[in-house]
Amino acid sequence: MDYRLYFGAGSEAFGLGILSGYAQGLGPGRRIRHKHQISPGGTEVPDTVVHDAIVVGGSFAGLAVAMQLPDHRVLLIDQYPIGSHQMSACGTPLATAKAVNAEEAILDVHRQLVLHAGGSTVRFTLRDPYVTFDYAAFCKAMLAQTDAVVLQARATRMEAHRVQTTQGTFTARFVVNASGWRFRYQDVGTTSGNDQDFGYGLETELPVRWRDPGLHFFF
Repeated sequence: MDYRLYFGAGSEAFGLGILSGYAQGLGPGRRIRHKHQISPGGTEVPDTVVHDAIVVGGSFAGLAVAMQLPDHRVLLIDQYPIGSHQMSACGTPLATAKAVNAEEAILDVHRQLVLHAGGSTVRFTLRDPYVTFDYAAFCKAMLAQTDAVVLQARATRMEAHRVQTTQGTFTARFVVNASGWRFRYQDVGTTSGNDQDFGYGLETELPVRWRDPGLHFFF
């Protein structure tokens, strides 16, 4: 699995199994305990070190990968402080929040899905409860369970075993692009793909609390 570049998405419906499955390609690792937050200057990350994995994107997907590699030398790169730059609405199955030990971030538990469309309302009882949560708290709970070194920098180019950033160039056996739905191939110097390969959507959060219980969607 060495020298592969993988692409993933960091959305609220993140798939832990998919991206963490990529991480398993590294095999058994060494016991490494070196987690700390790096300053924006990045001087604490020597560019001569060959990491086991570089993960670009410090939201759900990237953190999920890092959680699967506690015994490896992992560099987690994001241009913003972890948990500070919410990119989407935050909801996930309760079972997922429990699986990543982020229950402290839960704001509400929903047992009904309520769809509003064309003047009609349809309700579904959820077999598995769904939760909405605080983005920053959720990310920080996940980060606390990793041994990753965090570098605050913007990735400017990604290759099979190397990532160029605004704080230097770093190498690894394995590179995971978990930078999310805003990612564009040309933004990071890769040559494949074009805008026609992507779909776009719009979502927002409103500071409203409904008396009617359930998770409501309007179409």
